[in-house]
Amino acid sequence: MKLLVVDDNKYVVEGIKRQLDWEELGIDCVYGCYSVPQAVEILKEHVIDFLITDIEMPGQDGFELLKWLREREMEVDTVLLTSYADFSYARAAVSFQCFEYLLKPVETAVIREVMEKLVERRNQRERDRRLMEYGNHCLLRRDGEETEGEKETEGETEGQEQEGQEKQLIQEIQKYIREHLDDVSRSQLAEVFFLSPNYLSKLFRKETGDSLSKFIQQERMGKAKRLLKQNKMSISRIAEETGYPSFAHFSKQFKKFVGMSPNEYRRKGEEENGIS
Repeated sequence: MKLLVVDDNKYVVEGIKRQLDWEELGIDCVYGCYSVPQAVEILKEHVIDFLITDIEMPGQDGFELLKWLREREMEVDTVLLTSYADFSYARAAVSFQCFEYLLKPVETAVIREVMEKLVERRNQRERDRRLMEYGNHCLLRRDGEETEGEKETEGETEGQEQEGQEKQLIQEIQKYIREHLDDVSRSQLAEVFFLSPNYLSKLFRKETGDSLSKFIQQERMGKAKRLLKQNKMSISRIAEETGYPSFAHFSKQFKKFVGMSPNEYRRKGEEENGIS
């Protein structure tokens, strides 16, 4: 996700850019500029998710920038900054559907709280969009019509749709994990599937009965056992293929999970297959 900060005072722009650990919030790029024309150029060149803009600027002001955004129906969540507690400003902010209206100077804790809410709201929209896409695939009606016998109460239908969509989502997550065992992580999955890490963990446990970390470990160990039985790949390479940073760490986890070391497991397989 990307953030654009606009203020004619460069110290305000640079201060906001340095104020928080943006990557920790899920924002991987922060742009800054000092006028509306500069902001428009950035918005034309990049997909911006969030905008923090001053209202009072020479030439075109922050409201003119918001008008430009709305006319183009750009999906940018906005926060307004101002040095004046002006009721007309607050009213205009509401009319432009701004998420927040803040007075300068803005404390770091306030900026963090506002941006955390914005990021979570954006993630929720993406989750809803993804679930809707799954629902559209799973809930096709024959010939585009619904017979009387197919109808259910609205509440029951919505509940069943939600369950079906969540189940499909978990299946997609499991598939992704199996295909990326060498480097998969909870944070990576959260980013790929537009979920917050905590929501991802809760949903996975709800649908499968197991924790996400346990599932990843089981899949890694299953792959490691298959590779060890093939007797073609070095154990160090198998460790890499299954996402473990070192041979020692892999061996420790394997013994804990399987009850024997990788070498012992390989030798046992050779003996069972009559290989001396």
